[in-house]
Amino acid sequence: VARQTTRSSGINAEYGRFPLKDLPAKCPCGTSNSADHALSCHKGGYTIYRHDRLRDNFAEILSHAGVRALETEKLLQPCDDYDQQLQQYPWANTDRDARMDIVCMGLWAPDQMSYMDVRICHPMAASYLNTKPSSLYKHHENTKKRCYMRRVQVVEGGTFSPLVLTTTGGVGPEMDKAMKRAAKLLEDHHGEMYNEALTAIRRRLRFCLLISTLRSLRGCRTKYSPSGLNEIDFNL
Repeated sequence: VARQTTRSSGINAEYGRFPLKDLPAKCPCGTSNSADHALSCHKGGYTIYRHDRLRDNFAEILSHAGVRALETEKLLQPCDDYDQQLQQYPWANTDRDARMDIVCMGLWAPDQMSYMDVRICHPMAASYLNTKPSSLYKHHENTKKRCYMRRVQVVEGGTFSPLVLTTTGGVGPEMDKAMKRAAKLLEDHHGEMYNEALTAIRRRLRFCLLISTLRSLRGCRTKYSPSGLNEIDFNL
């Protein structure tokens, strides 16, 4: 039964069919529960899990494709020496602890550093119900570019690509370009057929999103606190 429920949830989530059956009426965060809420709720860490799982999967694909100097969660250089250049971009993120999800060399050009930041959104959320997918992707890509692109260009001297995806498996234009470029590198470095490589990349990332989406829908959001352990003497 549990497997049938998970499979049904996966199919519904893949095609954006909400609401789902058999969800708890109340979320542990204290609000009314629904599929849309479960995919956006931060309690339990599933939004971070979804983001990190996608980031690590795509980084592994890029590594296999032959990029160099690959890092995840890389701390960006301080902007102290670039205040004058960044003054005309007051919206740019200049925090000292700012990080980039994926950084590598050789994605777009042999000796060029590429900086990528991941964002996964839920297109069925109430705030997006009247938004076209193309507009949704553009909004999130522009938000990421506004925040990081000028800093990456001025301070890091690299290119910036916002990798936008949705919980239902959709990908934004910039993410689509990155996947196609990875497939081309696989063709060049490993002799893979381009179409087959691109299909494999898309399949892997969609399954990655599907698994993390199911975790968000069906996973436990509370910590297990066994009773009585405090009374047990382990020094027997």
